[in-house]
Amino acid sequence: MNRAFAAATLLVTALAPGRLAAQRSQWTDAVYVTGRWQAGRLVRAATRSTATDSLALVMRVDYFSNPPRWRAEIRRSADGRTFGAPDIIIGSGGSAQVVTQLGATPFEQHALARDTLVRAAVAVMGAAGRRQGAASGRIAETLPSGVVGRVVFRRSQRAATFSDDLLNPGGAAGGRALLASGI
Repeated sequence: MNRAFAAATLLVTALAPGRLAAQRSQWTDAVYVTGRWQAGRLVRAATRSTATDSLALVMRVDYFSNPPRWRAEIRRSADGRTFGAPDIIIGSGGSAQVVTQLGATPFEQHALARDTLVRAAVAVMGAAGRRQGAASGRIAETLPSGVVGRVVFRRSQRAATFSDDLLNPGGAAGGRALLASGI
């Protein structure tokens, strides 16, 4: 009898709303490359020091995750100060789709898959749809040659405040709202 009660207690505890909400996460990565912006152009610099302070902001990625489903909104910067419209990538576990005004395309078949910074942003989401790496702080990534490839400043939100509709590529929040806003 005590074992049945203990098993039931564990089951209820595991399925409690607080536990389910704890799986959801939301964070933002500010992505920098070594170098600086000069007269509207990115001047790259090669360094092996992961503590470098010569960084140029090139991208902001907003992540929303409720494993195994996730969403990344990638906004690029052409000057280090302003950001363009987002490229939206929605995934479920290890598979991902790029959502546009016209529909969804598998990530590997889309032009974004050829961009190393975008590939690195997608790789943050593991096969189980969970964040890889530190929850917050500075993350420096080096290339196989030892040169710093990118530096990320990650900031997590305490409580995820998004609707699960964001994680549905066919839903209004997934991509159709993009089309509606353009008409």
